[in-house]
Amino acid sequence: MCAKRATTHIVELIGYTIPSYHEGKNSYIDFYFYDSELSKIRRKKYHLDSIPSKRKRKAYATVFISELTKKLMTGWRPWNSQNGIDKEEILFTECLDKYLERIKKIRQRTYNSHIYFIYKYHQKISKDQRKSTKICK
Repeated sequence: MCAKRATTHIVELIGYTIPSYHEGKNSYIDFYFYDSELSKIRRKKYHLDSIPSKRKRKAYATVFISELTKKLMTGWRPWNSQNGIDKEEILFTECLDKYLERIKKIRQRTYNSHIYFIYKYHQKISKDQRKSTKICK
């Protein structure tokens, strides 16, 4: 039996495969799971190339795989309904307020630059459009 077919049978039985670490040109962790919304098997891949040394990358991968496995065993699925969180619509101005609150910790010069661009954006759009523009967070 080929490996792909074996993976398909495992996913059909338990709903996912155990995450595995791959090291080569790119280092990543991947696994397959059954997505009930699309009624098909999907692959999830986490890239680890941002971790500089191979030793640290491998140590991180070991811990991450065990955590992913625990989550998968409890029924967690990466894409199903945003994991039980429904998207909520908020006004764009509320979003900007939250963003400005969040960036207060950065350097003053950078903060001023962000404020300037937000101010310019506010000037560009009309007041009616500002009040009615909703986004999903």
